[in-house]
Amino acid sequence: MIKLTRDKPLEFEPGSKFAYDNSGYILLGYVVEKVSGQTYADYLQKHVFGPLNMAGSGYDQTHTVIPGRVPGYQRGPDGILRNAPFLDMSVPYAAGSLYSTVDDFLTWDRALYAASPLKPDSLKAMFTDYGHHYGFGFVIDQKWGQDRIWHNGGVNGFTASFQRYPKTHVTAVALANQGTPSTDKLAADLAGLCLGAKVYPPQAPEPPKALTRYAGFYEISPFAVTKVDIRGSGLVSHISGQPDLLLYPEGGGKFFAKTAEIELTFQTGADGRVSGVVIKQGGQQPLAKRIDAAEAERLTNAKAAHIAARVASPGTEEALRRVISGLQSGAPDYSRMTPALAEATRRQADGIKSALAQLGPLKSVTFQSVGPGGADIFLVAFENGSLEWRILLGDNGQIVGLVFRRPAA
Repeated sequence: MIKLTRDKPLEFEPGSKFAYDNSGYILLGYVVEKVSGQTYADYLQKHVFGPLNMAGSGYDQTHTVIPGRVPGYQRGPDGILRNAPFLDMSVPYAAGSLYSTVDDFLTWDRALYAASPLKPDSLKAMFTDYGHHYGFGFVIDQKWGQDRIWHNGGVNGFTASFQRYPKTHVTAVALANQGTPSTDKLAADLAGLCLGAKVYPPQAPEPPKALTRYAGFYEISPFAVTKVDIRGSGLVSHISGQPDLLLYPEGGGKFFAKTAEIELTFQTGADGRVSGVVIKQGGQQPLAKRIDAAEAERLTNAKAAHIAARVASPGTEEALRRVISGLQSGAPDYSRMTPALAEATRRQADGIKSALAQLGPLKSVTFQSVGPGGADIFLVAFENGSLEWRILLGDNGQIVGLVFRRPAA
């Protein structure tokens, strides 16, 4: 890792910005080994897990049999749970190789309040916000009107969230052995309920006849269709490759989910017929139009064929190059995006421009594969680094989906 990174240029002046990076934690683990003369695993066992009697925690080594250790799962494009791909924990190393239990997390939480095994000065440094809502290994922000100190994590088949509210000593821990649940939301909601916060909107059940008119198929994007059915006093949304999403009624055609930050508002015409649904999620509010079963089947088959072909859709590379150029200059062509995507991009444009400026000029765009949602995945190389981009075009050539991230190690 040191050989891979030591000659790379800095993305920004240390202390001026913040960007989470697994490599930094890997280097910290290496520092621990050099200073202590012990392996990272042995050091944690001797100085943390052992003294605190955290018998359910440790460094996950491939050759060690751990009683009670659960396997990790992930959903395939068909929505079926499968074993998560194998990951040797020497790869994430100090950035994510530990196993634990909710009981041990509580032990760790109490130890932090008792300043054990860390000294008070070390705790203060760890929990200080240095200007970017981040301390030493913890996110520092507010939730439910209180200060919150927390962090999350995830590797193949596992996700976790550890959230502390020091004013009231409320701590919420959520662990999952599959990649789809939002453990961050689960932990935050659990804490909110304990704190007496209004976590969910009040429910306002609608009569069965009203629920019936919402049931049907809706086109979210050219390759994404949701089937809405009635379940109890609410609805359930089925999207291929994702777990079912239960929807609770707020009244007036509005529904909310408890397991995801999402709100649906059905659009009803003067004739009382539902024509579509506005899906509010992550700052975007696209309109999913209602379609019949035949069109839903056609779109589903088209998505399956696109994934199987493993070939980029016509025009996606050109569109990606154009939008990257626009984002670099700070003047992307919003008319080539759907209104929802354009609105979300405007809010983030300055930050994106700054991030791309650190990477330097674009060097190459290489198609990699097709994602489970039908988006084309490209590896984009810049002078000072690379990013993975996912782009999805609508039938009219507009960009309906666009996201980038650092490529997986």
